[in-house]
Amino acid sequence: MPSNTLLHIPREGWLILLAIAGLIYAVDFAWGLVAAGPFLLLFLAAGLVFYDADHKLSSNPLGIVAPVDSVVLGLDEVDDPFLKRRATRLSFRPALFGGYCLRAATEGKLGEMRCDVSTRQASWIQTDEGDDVVTDVPVGSLFGLKPVAFGYGQRVGHGRRCGLRRLARQVDLYLPLGSRIDVKPGQRVNSGSDVVATLVRKKTPAPQEEQAT
Repeated sequence: MPSNTLLHIPREGWLILLAIAGLIYAVDFAWGLVAAGPFLLLFLAAGLVFYDADHKLSSNPLGIVAPVDSVVLGLDEVDDPFLKRRATRLSFRPALFGGYCLRAATEGKLGEMRCDVSTRQASWIQTDEGDDVVTDVPVGSLFGLKPVAFGYGQRVGHGRRCGLRRLARQVDLYLPLGSRIDVKPGQRVNSGSDVVATLVRKKTPAPQEEQAT
């Protein structure tokens, strides 16, 4: 699964690092260590890009956590093109050397979206209480994968690793209207641990007691 890491680096990262390491060995063998120096720097830079440290997960069950280490770009009320509803959209710019894994913004079951937005990569998580949260990558590429790389109907954990950010240059969250926004544009957030919004439950009015006759 894409959520697994070895020494905090996902399998995809290890494949690339091993390829660079092989290149370093070949260049060093043929022309010496000085010639292999630039490739060694490339290896170190790639290690920083793919490194994904463990984060302290949020304990707030209603909290929507940042899906990626990033900077908040902005928020607005928009038409959700995936679930055909009005929603609050939070936009993030992933940090270059932030965690390589995407994390689930909330806990719930992965739903199957049926929409005509064929150029976008998005995943829909529905909480047990029926709240719908969509993670979308409008700018950049995940090479055909969804932000939440699990099968439809599977459960994802709150703030748990669920996919890889790859070349994503922007990540959006579509939240239910009325959600309380807990961040502001320009703020840096850590994936899985920093709460960016809070779901607001509608209070059910208490039943009125029958009047005595």
